[in-house]
Amino acid sequence: MEPNTPISTTQVSTKTMPGVFNLINQSISFYKKYYKNLIPIGLVLVVIYFLQQIIMPSFDSKGSNFDLSSSTWLMIILFIIISIVAGIFKFVSYYAFTKATIEYDSSRLISLKELYKFGFKIFWPAVWIYILSTMVILGASVFLIIPGIVLSLYLVFSAFSLVDENRRGLHALCASFYYIKDNFWKVLWRLLGLALVMFAISLVILGIVFVVMYISDPTFFSDFFSKKAQMTTGSTTGFWSILLSSVFYFIFYCIYFPVVTFYSYAIYKHLKSSKPVPNPEVDFKKSRSWFKGLSIFAVVIIPILFISFGAYFTFSAVSKYKDTQVKYQNGALNIENTVQVPLDSQSQPEPLR
Repeated sequence: MEPNTPISTTQVSTKTMPGVFNLINQSISFYKKYYKNLIPIGLVLVVIYFLQQIIMPSFDSKGSNFDLSSSTWLMIILFIIISIVAGIFKFVSYYAFTKATIEYDSSRLISLKELYKFGFKIFWPAVWIYILSTMVILGASVFLIIPGIVLSLYLVFSAFSLVDENRRGLHALCASFYYIKDNFWKVLWRLLGLALVMFAISLVILGIVFVVMYISDPTFFSDFFSKKAQMTTGSTTGFWSILLSSVFYFIFYCIYFPVVTFYSYAIYKHLKSSKPVPNPEVDFKKSRSWFKGLSIFAVVIIPILFISFGAYFTFSAVSKYKDTQVKYQNGALNIENTVQVPLDSQSQPEPLR
């Protein structure tokens, strides 16, 4: 039974969707008002990243001396555990940011503990929505990729539908499709506009950082990208590499991500207010059938494609190997004949004069 889906006669908003810069201004204003509450969410991810960087150098520094001692196995297990925990927290943090954005926009403050508690509470429904979205997009991508790209935009608000309306599974995908339908180009241009603005800002920031570092130390630019320097904890360059990466992740998770989340939510909120509350039995019927069919199609066709490609490349590799063996044998036979002919000619006695 679909929760929170009553048929409503709520008045529909007729306001025009805000433009790119209007949405950016709203997002910045939102961040300036709630940055003290948003930064701690991102700091959790920054700390996890920093811990990964401490573990990874110890793991990679073994290099050619790699062995299967107990300490090595312990390091491998620790690395795998931290990677899994980091992946889970990144996933949960996205929904914590989403929940915080929705609640703070309504002037309801929630503690960091409550936000992550909520994120873990909806972890499996969120994973299921992610799996369904992936299957639907893959199923559509079989048809020359472009349909999958288009459909991925239609499903971009599935997470908001889960958090805001408590819609689960296919209903979350259908709700996102319902809101974006008839507004595809408006949503596309606003998301592309944000991406271009953020890309330009990122280039400027990176340019300033590298120019300053190059002026202070001309060898820094080459050393910074040296894997050996990055993976050596005792290296000064390695220290600066980890420090700058941590600063980058701080900017990404504590500033960029909250702003982008609200930007997307502002679009979702406008679309939601511009349409009647959907009736799943009517408004989701067609899209649900399509998504169900595409997901089933993906489950069936993707393994077939992998097996087909695997068989093709295996057959090609075997054929090339056989051709190489034949050429090698023919070459060896030619060399043997070339050597044998002079020897036979030298063994014959010279004619009498």
